[in-house]
Order: sequence, then structure tokens, then C-alpha cells
Amino acid sequence: MIKPKHTKELFEEAKLLCLTKEEKAAGRSFLTVYIKKNEAKGHALIKRNSFKNSLIAALFGTAILSIGIAQGAEGSLPGEILFPVKLATEAVIGTLIRSTEERATWESGLARKRLEEMSSLAEKKQLTPYASAIAQKNLAKHLINARMNITRLATENEKFLPRAAELNSNIESALNAYGKILDWKDAKEASQALMLKAEEVANERVKTERRAAPKKKKDQSAHKKIELDLKKAESRVMIKKDEAVNDGVQNPAVIEAESLLENAFEKATESREKTLKESHEEAFILDQEIQRNVDEIEILVGIPHTKKQR
Repeated sequence: MIKPKHTKELFEEAKLLCLTKEEKAAGRSFLTVYIKKNEAKGHALIKRNSFKNSLIAALFGTAILSIGIAQGAEGSLPGEILFPVKLATEAVIGTLIRSTEERATWESGLARKRLEEMSSLAEKKQLTPYASAIAQKNLAKHLINARMNITRLATENEKFLPRAAELNSNIESALNAYGKILDWKDAKEASQALMLKAEEVANERVKTERRAAPKKKKDQSAHKKIELDLKKAESRVMIKKDEAVNDGVQNPAVIEAESLLENAFEKATESREKTLKESHEEAFILDQEIQRNVDEIEILVGIPHTKKQR
């Protein structure tokens, strides 16, 4: 079992995970070249009769160029020239986020984004050691930031404990799902690294979960949401299963999703029984597991599969 890290340790690690000089240089180099290529557009924009109009035009032109670069960088992947620009854009947006909950949610989302990028690279057979190192470094940064904010959220007010537990749960399920995906795509080392991170997050999740578990009857709307999520997950799995059969493939993601779905339905039945017996804490923990299963299923059935050659 991996020993959970304290906020101070996470903060120290986070300081080591900033953009490297090479990444910053790559971003500056691209921006310089881009601006020079678009110099004519800039001159056209600032050519006005008055200094005031020139200044407004220049600022407007700069904004247009910046937006264009940011949009172009959005689809970039680790190892590509625009990727540092993408990270810089995310960092700027991050500075505008104030509340602890929003920061925890934002960083958790970015961690998931880094996982999606790793999966995309593996799908294209482009997850080289260099690209993998960049992806994992940035993933680690967002995981640390997310966990720092989740820990802070859990200590600010008891009412935020369920949300903190949910965020930890979401991170854990994403790490597990993408760890399996990378394993199927022959990215074994990256897969193992994600599984280790999932175990570390699980330790934190268990602690928060126990503190968040309600002593009284749970909200019925939460139970209805779980049932709805299960039905949606079941529908998606069946669609993917039919697609795999029609294409003549053995899709490991569908097989795994079916297993998770079966487990989720079993836990749902068990949760209802616990609720009837007024074992509300146990029911809450079961519901958390169901949500992790559903989240993993959503990721697994969302990845593409290769059709069998005819």
C-alpha cells in the first residue's frame, strides 16, 4: 500500500513540475515565427490616422493572433510544438479560478485531459518515451494540484466532504480506465505508472470517503441519479458490444465494461439493502464504488476500436 502524501509534500513536488526551459523556449520560438509570418496583418491593423486608433488596432490584432494560436494549440499533443502554448493557455485560465472547489474541479479535469492525450498518442502509435515523459510530468503536476485542493476542500467545511470524496473517486476511476487502455495499446510502462497513481489516489479517497459517509438516511435524489446513470451505461455498453460483433472484433474495452457493469448492478442491490437496514455509511461507500464503475465504463466505451481486416 502506498503511503499517502501530505499537502506540504505535494506542494514541494508541484514546484518541480513547472514547464522546462526547453518547453518555454519552444513556445516562445513558435510565437516569434508566427508573429513574423503575420506581420503584414499586424501592419494593416495598426495603420490608422490617430495614435489612439493605432493603439486600439494593435491591441485588437494581438488579441486575434493570441486567440488563433490558442485555438490551434487546443488539439496539440505532448511532444508537439504547440503543446507548451496549450499548457500556457490553461495556466492563464487557471489564474482566474478563485474557489477551492472550482480549482479542485479544474485541476481534476486537466488531469483527465492529459490522460486522454496519452491515449490518443498510443492510438496513433506515437507515445514515444519523450512524449510519454512530457505527458506523465504534466499529469503528475495536475494530480498534485488537484489533490492539494481536494485536501483543502475537505478541511474547509464538512459540507464539502462528499464533493471531495467524489473528486478523488473520479480521478481514481480515470487513472484505472486509462491505465487499462494503455495496457491494451501496448504502452505497458505508462500503464503501470497510471495504476500506481490510481492506488495512491485510492488511499486518499478512502480516508475522505469515510469522513464524508452520512450517519443518517441518504438523499433519495442521489439514489435515483445512480439508477439513471446505470441505465445509460448499460445502453452504451450494449451499443458498443453490437458494434464489436458487427465489425468482427474482440474489444477488450467492451469485455471490461460488461464486467464493471455487472459489478455496479450488484453493488446497487447491496446498497438498497443497506439503506433499508439503515446502514447509511456502508450504502454511501457502495454508491461511490458504483459511480467509479460507471465513470470507468463511460471512458472505456468511448475509445475507438480497430476493425478486423476482411
